[in-house]
Amino acid sequence: MGEVSVHLILGVFNYFDSDNIWLIKTVVTIISYSIALFRILSPVVAF
Repeated sequence: MGEVSVHLILGVFNYFDSDNIWLIKTVVTIISYSIALFRILSPVVAF
């Protein structure tokens, strides 16, 4: 689900050609890592 959302977001932003595209990609990357960390920490938080 998270992976699909990231791909959809990247697909949408690919239509924009802007000087701030690096900032958008950075934010998406941070969100991706946050989702990955959340998945890793979920079992720990459950306990």
